[in-house]
This record gives sequence, C-alpha cells and structure tokens, in this order.
Amino acid sequence: AEASECMVREELFAVFRHLDADRDGKISWVELKTALNSVGEDAGDDELREIVKQLDLDGDGCIDLEEFIQVINTEERGAEEAEKELAAAFRMFEGKEGRGGITPVGLHRMMCRLGLVDVDNCLTLDHCTFIISQVDQDGDGVVNFEEFKRVMMAAVH
Repeated sequence: AEASECMVREELFAVFRHLDADRDGKISWVELKTALNSVGEDAGDDELREIVKQLDLDGDGCIDLEEFIQVINTEERGAEEAEKELAAAFRMFEGKEGRGGITPVGLHRMMCRLGLVDVDNCLTLDHCTFIISQVDQDGDGVVNFEEFKRVMMAAVH
C-alpha cells in the first residue's frame, strides 16, 4: 500500500506543479482561473476566490501542496464512504436472488418492507418491472450496481 500511496502523492504533486504556474509553491485564485480556462471552464473571480478561501487552511490566501493533498484525500475518502453506503443499499434491494442486480421482485419486496406499498396506492410487480426497465441500461432485466449508482448519484446532484 505504501508504494501506491507514494505514487498517488507523486501524481498529486505533478498536478499541483501544473496548477502552480509561477512555481512559488502555492496556487492562487488567478492560477486556478488560468488552469480552468485552459480546459474550457469559466468560473467567476468571486467564485474562485471563495473556493481558494475554503481550501486555504493556513489563511495565507493560497493553496499550498499540503492543503491541496489534504483536500484531495478528503474528497476521495468522501467518495469511498458514499460508494460503501450505496453498496449496502444496493445489497438490501438485491435481496436473496443475489444475481448481481435488483430484480422487479427484489424491488417490490423492498418497497413493501419500507412501507411504500399500501392498499390505496398499490405499487404492483408490473410497476416495479417498469421502473427496472427505465434504469436498466444493458437490457438484462435487472439493475446492476453501476446502474443503481448512476441513478442514486443523479438523485443527489
């Protein structure tokens, strides 16, 4: 693990060096703007100043290498945690069939457990089949983890 961590740190350092145009060891909001513009992104000056302010842990108005690495590592940990939570939710819906996907039967069963199926507003197995068909990109009749993740991430963004 240490070798891969060292490699990741080197890659982050290379990205940092690229962003640090004047090579002073810090990324200013102007350097961030230049980098974003070079890849076709246009962000306002106030927005970029605010981003740098949020990432600037020592209050010097710029992002140094350690702040940059800490922010990236925090983002990755957040993404890893979100992935674990999605995987746990997916397994709940996947249920006993365990075919690597959520079937209409599995979706219906979980909706019943969650109390989302009632007599007045019945979510039938046919409804669940339709829902699965809308999310199922590869047409195999089940929602795999990648399809589930795509829908869930779209729902929160």
